Amino acid sequence: MNISKVVATGWGYIGYASPQSEELLKVELDVIDQSHCNNLIEDKLSLSREKLTDKSQLCAGILTG
Repeated sequence: MNISKVVATGWGYIGYASPQSEELLKVELDVIDQSHCNNLIEDKLSLSREKLTDKSQLCAGILTG
């Protein structure tokens, strides 16, 4: 199986009720197949099909942790 990787960067919040990071942060994520992503969103978040991702969106994350 070929897994594509993407890198996300930002100065976002690093924890609940914490200040924003003063350093640029980055994380490497796996791109998740669109149909697998939709199944995960529907099953884990109990969202209806109209709330799921479409072809203009990219689904990425770390499924093992």
